[in-house]
Amino acid sequence: MTKGAREAVLLNTFHLLLLLLLVYAPPVSLSAQRRHPARYFGHIAENSPAGSPVDGVSILLEAGVCSGANLDGSLYGNYPSDFRIVYDSERRDRLILVSTKPLDREFIAMYELTVELPPMCQTRPAVVQVEVSDRNDNIPQFISGNKTVEADELSPLGTVLARFDAKDGDAERNGRTTFYASPQSSLLHVVPQTGQVRLVGSLLGVKQLTLRLYVKDGGDVALIGDPVFLRVDVRGSGRARRRPRALSEDLSYTVTVPDHIRVGDLVFTVPDQRFDQRWFEVISEADSPVQIERDSGRLYLARSLREPAEVVVKIQNLRGDEWYLCRLTLSMPSQADLQWGMFPSPYLGAVGPDATSGSVVYRLSARQRDGALGQAQFLLLDGGEECFEVDRRSGLIRTTGRPLTPSREYHLRVQAVDGRGRKGPPATVSILAGYRPPQFTNSTYSLNVLENTPVGQPVAVVQAVSFQKKSLSYMLLITPGNLFSINQESGALSLTRSVDYESGHNLHTLQVRASESDTGLSGVAEVVVHITDENDCTPEFLHSIYTRDNIPESVAPGTSLLQVLARDCDSGVNSEISYFIPSGDFDITSGGVVSPARRLDYERPNHIYEFVVVAVDAGTPPRTGTASVRVRVANTNDEVPVFSQSV
Repeated sequence: MTKGAREAVLLNTFHLLLLLLLVYAPPVSLSAQRRHPARYFGHIAENSPAGSPVDGVSILLEAGVCSGANLDGSLYGNYPSDFRIVYDSERRDRLILVSTKPLDREFIAMYELTVELPPMCQTRPAVVQVEVSDRNDNIPQFISGNKTVEADELSPLGTVLARFDAKDGDAERNGRTTFYASPQSSLLHVVPQTGQVRLVGSLLGVKQLTLRLYVKDGGDVALIGDPVFLRVDVRGSGRARRRPRALSEDLSYTVTVPDHIRVGDLVFTVPDQRFDQRWFEVISEADSPVQIERDSGRLYLARSLREPAEVVVKIQNLRGDEWYLCRLTLSMPSQADLQWGMFPSPYLGAVGPDATSGSVVYRLSARQRDGALGQAQFLLLDGGEECFEVDRRSGLIRTTGRPLTPSREYHLRVQAVDGRGRKGPPATVSILAGYRPPQFTNSTYSLNVLENTPVGQPVAVVQAVSFQKKSLSYMLLITPGNLFSINQESGALSLTRSVDYESGHNLHTLQVRASESDTGLSGVAEVVVHITDENDCTPEFLHSIYTRDNIPESVAPGTSLLQVLARDCDSGVNSEISYFIPSGDFDITSGGVVSPARRLDYERPNHIYEFVVVAVDAGTPPRTGTASVRVRVANTNDEVPVFSQSV
């Protein structure tokens, strides 16, 4: 065999081996890919209706392989029946996760699910974590009902007369409760954080007090629970009175209650210049729209005022038996009790220049200021160049068929009228004949982020509206220090690392852009983030032990002996410290000054008083720190000598 023939045989053998290698080689990369599941993290608001998509979960499929006919995916994990897999209606090469019922965060806050698809879909299994974000849907409730307590008329100011507790089933800020009284009292104060009712005014001459207490949560739109009442019966204030005598002359006033007044707000103060000391009482119908402070005459709105009302107030002389009446007529302003229910503001719309007659461009909506839906009609006051019309009953803005000028902005001035013919505030709707960039629901967002918020947890969602009904993608244009990231599909903002309020960097300004991929149009919004303090520092005393020696046992109660001082590294309310001493032998002021509460006794063991001082901050929940105090007493000649009896 010649040299050329041998080379030809070797070359053919090499080609044959290469072909066998390509045919029988296993798909290592694909199988390796299938062994590692894709991971997704999504979130959905609790109580969202069935069929709501999970934000942040979009599973990519192999193009042209999976279709509606052969898709038979399965969900595994905890309560997988709460979700189902569907095609993305806008992007058919992707699957999304939707809920099958309204979800309750208080039942399950985090789902761990596994998505498995048929092998033909050529996609790897997906592991999905779905967080149910809290919605303020639980109304706070008092744990106990109405209370009746007794108090002496000489009770010192600051005495705690009662304490109320409440519960709220929501999480974090939505579940934090705050207590308050409405109407407020000049004699009793409700501590917002603890629910304590303290005496802040003298009870001399008072027989009975009634205080109405409310509890509200910390949601963006606070929910208020049903009220409870505290009745304080004062001992030692009763005295015999003569039969009251009415004065012949009464007073009368007309009071206009503005639209912005809400339940619990001050409406009017009943004047009185006849008596040095007086007592006010509402004696009109039981369902009075107002309540009165008996010692000040301040009237507070007790329920929504939907029509004029008559209120009669009795003014009683506390130093005599005279009284007279004050008659009030509560009226409403002439403007309708309506507000626009549309968003975002300003009210914008868009329509194609070649739109046919009757095309719906915008829908007007209005509601009562208390949130209730009311019967309203809608008027087109002016504008629109006869290119648009407003349906009086439905509020739909439609095209009339007149030619539209491309890229022109049409301004329509509209107004809502209630069932009694009263007119609400006018508004302007701007309609562009052409493409309009996306509009955020707010031009500027301001949000508070609690320090120590977990990394990756959504802190807010900034969303925009596409007038062309296109899908939007979100990105951060400005993010100082890369502290925040944004979900491109949902607009959810989250932290990339933990933050500490005490570091001093607590104000961050972000800029978010929403873009339409098809049109290239985009809108920008500013997000101002305030890092807020969490009560994560415990009060610390400057010394663990405070001592004071040679204190005469004859020292008068109330004499300053020493001062203790504690510090808290938190800020604001969380750093406010109050002191108290469990021992009844000593008192302490708000500034930490310790003084004896009674006469000291040298004859006690080792002549030493040893007790604990507690520092409590005002955070929620409060944190406490302690220190020890030792006071050594010196002997004084306070024992009278006596003769011993001789036997």
